[in-house]
Amino acid sequence: MTDTIIVWSSFAFGLVAMIVSLVSSLQTSRVNRRDSFQMAHDMLVDLTTGDVEQARNTLGILRYGAGDWYNNITYSQVVESFYVIEWALERTGYGVDWLQTAGRVVQSELRSALVWQVVELMGTLTLVRESIGRGMVDDDSWARLNKCVADTGAIVPPLDQAVLDECRRRLRVLMDHTADQTTSGVAG
Repeated sequence: MTDTIIVWSSFAFGLVAMIVSLVSSLQTSRVNRRDSFQMAHDMLVDLTTGDVEQARNTLGILRYGAGDWYNNITYSQVVESFYVIEWALERTGYGVDWLQTAGRVVQSELRSALVWQVVELMGTLTLVRESIGRGMVDDDSWARLNKCVADTGAIVPPLDQAVLDECRRRLRVLMDHTADQTTSGVAG
């Protein structure tokens, strides 16, 4: 009889321990999902607000601006914007890499929005880099940036030659405009 009580109490204790472990595991999983969502959300916010938003606007005017809208920006703003976006993409790539390494999954809608932003921004950076010259970013930094972008799952389409030619033309105008301002400032 005593042996039966010991067996049943051991069984009950094991069952309670298993239920506590299961509840704890489910709670941890829920916290991990919420933390993963928050981290992905924060990366998306980083790519769409603040300094990055201003940099996107500057490079967006250069890339997509109709007519001569690009005359409202300066060459130095283009260069500064390039680096602001480069660093934001690196932060995003490292964040996604961390989430993947930790085995965390990001909801597909949020991941799709994040990837779209990365594709758009990297396409713009590639256009600016190719237009200004590859010396703008050393090969190691560019390779690291491309790895960060690849870690997000983004696939950046190749540049269209006509778009590249137009961006180069616009940058030449901005550089000439900057040179004219410098010359007139010295003479004045």
